[in-house]
Amino acid sequence: MNGKFLYISYLAIRDKQKIFKGTIEVIQDITHLRQLPGEQRLLDWDEQNTET
Repeated sequence: MNGKFLYISYLAIRDKQKIFKGTIEVIQDITHLRQLPGEQRLLDWDEQNTET
């Protein structure tokens, strides 16, 4: 997509009675987030790495 980094998500649409009505697709250009300086790694919830 011309060097862009896109985040695509799908959300359920429901009425007031919680009955499924359809789906909406949301596309966000997050190229600017990929260009931020610093570490780019996944969050690690391992208890050995947390400070108390």
